[in-house]
Amino acid sequence: MSKKKPLILFIDAYDSFSNNIVSLLETTLDASVRTVKIDNFLLASDKALHDELRYYTAVVCGPGPGQPGHQEDIGIMRRIWELDEQHILPVLGICLGFQSLCTSFGGKVDKLRGPQHGMIRNIAHVGESSEVEGSIFQGVGEIRATLYQSLHADIGHSSMSEDIFLKEKWKISRQCPELIPLAWAEWDGKAENDSGMRDERILLAVRHRIKPFWALQYHPESICTNEESRKVIENWFMAVEEWNTTSRKYDIEPLPHQDSTDKIIGQSVIPKSLLDQNELQPLLNSWKPGLVSEKEKALKEVLSLHLNELYHCQTIKLPEGLSAPDILEILRDTRRDQIILDSSNSHETAAQVKGRYSIIALDVDDGLRFDYVAGRDQLKYQTFKAGYTPSSGGYKNLSLDPQLSGGIWPFLAQFLEKRRISDGNPESPFWGGFMGYTSYEMGLEAIDVKSLKPGSGLDLCLSWVTRSIVLDHEKGLLYIQDVSNEKPDGSVPAWIVATVKKLSSKLPPGVFISWWKGLYETTQRGRSLSESSFPCGEFISQRPPHSSDPRCSNEESPAPLATGPEEMTDEILLADCSRVNQLFANRLEPENGSSSASSLALYQDAISTSSQPSSEPSPRSSMESDSEPPSIQKTSSIKSPSTREYENKVRVCQSYIRGGDSYELCLTDQSTVRRHRFDETWDEKTQRHSDSSPHAFPYVAHNGSGCVDGDAWSLYRKLRTQQPAPFASFIRLGQATLISASPERFLKWTVDGHCELRPMKGTVRKSVTVSTLEQAKALLDVPKEKAENLMIVDLVRHDLHSICGSGNVTVPRLMVVEEYKSVFQMISIVEGRIPLPGITSFNNARSRDMLQRHTGIDVLAASLPPGSMTGAPKKRSCEILQEIEQKPRGLYSGVVGYMDIGGRGDWSVTIRCMFRWDEEDVPEQTEKGGFAETWHVGAGGAVTALSTPEEEQEEMLTKLSGTLGIFR
Repeated sequence: MSKKKPLILFIDAYDSFSNNIVSLLETTLDASVRTVKIDNFLLASDKALHDELRYYTAVVCGPGPGQPGHQEDIGIMRRIWELDEQHILPVLGICLGFQSLCTSFGGKVDKLRGPQHGMIRNIAHVGESSEVEGSIFQGVGEIRATLYQSLHADIGHSSMSEDIFLKEKWKISRQCPELIPLAWAEWDGKAENDSGMRDERILLAVRHRIKPFWALQYHPESICTNEESRKVIENWFMAVEEWNTTSRKYDIEPLPHQDSTDKIIGQSVIPKSLLDQNELQPLLNSWKPGLVSEKEKALKEVLSLHLNELYHCQTIKLPEGLSAPDILEILRDTRRDQIILDSSNSHETAAQVKGRYSIIALDVDDGLRFDYVAGRDQLKYQTFKAGYTPSSGGYKNLSLDPQLSGGIWPFLAQFLEKRRISDGNPESPFWGGFMGYTSYEMGLEAIDVKSLKPGSGLDLCLSWVTRSIVLDHEKGLLYIQDVSNEKPDGSVPAWIVATVKKLSSKLPPGVFISWWKGLYETTQRGRSLSESSFPCGEFISQRPPHSSDPRCSNEESPAPLATGPEEMTDEILLADCSRVNQLFANRLEPENGSSSASSLALYQDAISTSSQPSSEPSPRSSMESDSEPPSIQKTSSIKSPSTREYENKVRVCQSYIRGGDSYELCLTDQSTVRRHRFDETWDEKTQRHSDSSPHAFPYVAHNGSGCVDGDAWSLYRKLRTQQPAPFASFIRLGQATLISASPERFLKWTVDGHCELRPMKGTVRKSVTVSTLEQAKALLDVPKEKAENLMIVDLVRHDLHSICGSGNVTVPRLMVVEEYKSVFQMISIVEGRIPLPGITSFNNARSRDMLQRHTGIDVLAASLPPGSMTGAPKKRSCEILQEIEQKPRGLYSGVVGYMDIGGRGDWSVTIRCMFRWDEEDVPEQTEKGGFAETWHVGAGGAVTALSTPEEEQEEMLTKLSGTLGIFR
């Protein structure tokens, strides 16, 4: 019989590094850890606390925001230090836990002259000194550790002269006769430094002279604390076991059986999976007409949609230089809603980070859509009635109660799981499923932070996509995909055939023939999912098949398309293609992005010229109109944060940081662009955009050639040309229009549970003086920039540990500088592995383990809002930012992406973007009519103790100018 692991109770003070400590404890000590919050009401009485502690070998009081003198910041920690002799047990305090121990036994806590957040310091510890008994530093070598502190504890040594301190630093003081110092961070006060060090000595470890209490001020769990610190944890636990053997007054009780009336309050770090929140199951199993509410009926109805569908795919060649926007323009998809996830820098040879895929969702208007507003606890879904058109009002809108399925995220996870398939094109990252966006405020709800002011629009909007086109830029292939109940008996589904035909009719001669030849053969093979383990046509030939080709005999193949390549003529091929030919004949070279102007000058230039026509045409694809539509040149006003206002906000952030409430605050602000645009789809009576117009495309108009060159679309075309990015997007969905050139991946996960986050902190704009990667590395290789990145890396590790569990999170790349078209960025990569049951087939396995497993959606829900847009600790930082910013961020700082029926997902952080809401449009009383629309453009940066208001203002303007310049 195997020995049971010792159980440790971790007291969580709402910190964003807590789960990293849990992982350190479980992997170093081979122990199990349960957690409780500092304010858990179930432990309000002494009896309840004593009853809980009897199951634990030891307690760890963790870090957190705030001060030990504030009872609301430390909660039950104080009662731990006050346990009487009959209930006492070994305890380790970390950071705030360290400070609370010191203040409980006579110490004082003051502000550091130089706060140390994300700073890596050498630790001078007592080691093998015979002066100290019960040290936990025996056999420990040199420690380099990360500090996260604005405050420091004084147990009587701060006022000592240097000579006296050197003699007394390992001894107790009159002020605190029960606390023994074990470690210090020291500075001689003379050497120059750029780490903000201004304090000659900082106490970093203590132990109680009699009681089994130890504490560390530094963070042993940080990714930048060296491995030597693990020995300290090991030594502490050896001391714990020795004390429990010789001095503990009561036996450690085994965990109660799950059926017992005794219940342990401490919980695992890993929550119940979204798939295992089965509030929905009784409804599904016992639903009867007349016995349930209307909302339950609506939920039952929506759960019956899109079940048991098949995946179909056609693989054809992607003509060189053809982009996702080009394809959309060729298709002339004039529907109201559009979703394009665009690797717009895939063509750049110098780009270090290039997206491999672009994804276009098609027929979005015809599909199912889920809308959610944070705080209202109401989920709405919209579906399309068969036999209707958008102009006839054929949409069905119903409200659902997400609590019937445990909440919005359990509902989405279970909805997707019921439609899971395992057979599809392995080269395509997305087969079908959810695509859309979530707002920053959606993330606030996830961490129980209420938005101070309601914003416009939706906080979650996801479309169920069943028809899509994926561009594989690396392999030069195009995947045309359909998920439906259509079973074409070995032939290509009709929609795919029609889409290919529509694309082919618009291609220039040379490109078209090679594409058609490849298409022709894959169509002849045309195997469906039900007949082939690989549902796409695998062979792409440079010649048309003929009767002598054994692979294309009449017995094996369906009838070919009506027109084969040998029958095509130049007259047919050239029809309506003159503008498309320009795309391949006149591709523009990308701008080098260099500029010697300051950020302020760039910003001023961007806003000063945006209200008048530009004297020089901007670079754009030749698929666009020869001249931009007048509406793109008519910006009526731009409102941006004033310099004084923003710098004052930086100072307020720093006051919170110095007070111990946050380590880093990602401050943002928004500019608004108010613009006039004539729109023939505006309905004066309903005050909405009408779908009845023959040109019903709220963000575009069509010129004579049939190509799209309208307002928001032109803005996006311009943005992707000037700021190509691996995670760009154009989304028109749920009353929102979003245009983004994001360089930052938020979260990607695979079917086997591999997760990747790429937090980005540290920005240098390209200029004449900073034009090379080496120059940028030198500028970013400073403690302030590295600390900003490190704090978010440790936060992201915490988020991943909450689902992946202890020991399953790594950092393969830390603080690496990457080059983009106009900036250099410091990024890190954090990876995790979700433990999965040993099951190979998702279609056939429906065991209890399978239904209880965690998926990438669990990680997504646990990681919002993006840590790179909040600061740390996340919850308290977001609360502070709400107070300072005093406005909703909306789609800025949210995420955009997909989660598909194959079990994958990929999301980017919504930055370098602009967005607008339909409901903010105001009709104008002019001769031509039209309306005023409002675009929101957000920007900001991470504020730390080392920031200066002027530098933060400069960084915000640097990021803002590139996007605002699109309105020129």
